[in-house]
Amino acid sequence: MGTVQAAAYQALQLLKAGDEVCLFAFAGDVEMLEELTPNRQRVANRIGGIHAGGGTVINMSSGAALRGASPAHIYSAAKGGILALTRALAGTYARDSVRVNAICAGRILTERILARYGTPDDPKPAEDQQADARVKEYPFWVGTPGDIANIALFLASDESRMITGATIPADGGRSAY
Repeated sequence: MGTVQAAAYQALQLLKAGDEVCLFAFAGDVEMLEELTPNRQRVANRIGGIHAGGGTVINMSSGAALRGASPAHIYSAAKGGILALTRALAGTYARDSVRVNAICAGRILTERILARYGTPDDPKPAEDQQADARVKEYPFWVGTPGDIANIALFLASDESRMITGATIPADGGRSAY
């Protein structure tokens, strides 16, 4: 078992003591890693790095990984694990012309988020009483799936060829101030 795979496996075992949110947040990346990491050549081939002259992996994390999210500590830890995995993979596969980056999203108005929290203009009171205040303080915190897709398109393009191992906060500044 390689170093990255061993670390990811250990992190997953520790996180299994948590809850389903943690497993949802981190297990997908670890399962991908377990499937791909028996050897570097297989990973690079699967990503397309060797045969296509390079490739890009874009992991999804959360602003919670950058600032902590009390009381969602398990979720924050799982998303932080994705950032560590991103950096480790970037260092391992750079020589194969494979870039690996992560996007840390803020509140993105997906169907799941809308069903649970509502919108900033019409929040569901039991779930998110402070959303209105957060939106006033961080007016760019709330976005759409299209906003994240545009960041991913940039990271997948040749225009970002010098970016690897990076964490891109797409949280309207919430993790910065």
